Amino acid sequence: MKANSSAWTVERALRGYFNSVGVNPKVSRKSFDDKDVETDDTKKVKKLVYTIKVDRLVNAPTTSSMVILKGTTKAKLELKANVQVSGKPMTGKFKVKCLYPDPKNPGKFTYEETKPINLNADSYWLTRIIGEQCPKLRNRIKVHTFDSPFTHWN
Repeated sequence: MKANSSAWTVERALRGYFNSVGVNPKVSRKSFDDKDVETDDTKKVKKLVYTIKVDRLVNAPTTSSMVILKGTTKAKLELKANVQVSGKPMTGKFKVKCLYPDPKNPGKFTYEETKPINLNADSYWLTRIIGEQCPKLRNRIKVHTFDSPFTHWN
């Protein structure tokens, strides 16, 4: 990998590992001069900082930053084991509480709860379950989950 690799190149190099633990990495890069001031002037760049963002917690070693050591013409990417371990992902099920204005008591609310929903339900199933079990919200909700590029309406 080149010492001045783009964020996309670094992301591509890391993708195999992060995909193996079930997340999609997004890498950004910032350039700094010798006074640690962010710069876009390639002649003044003394340090590149790559930031890695993932879309969910993982139960595996990860890092949010790394060191890329410049060699003669190439760089060596160094990620030390157990740099950081994210909190454990949630497990189990959850319920959605659907609040409605109480027509008999202005300013008060009534609610219905959905049946237990698996944590891994995607936005399509969440939309469907909420629409079926909270009928007063049908056609009024928008569900988006981070694991899906799609937003579902009901």
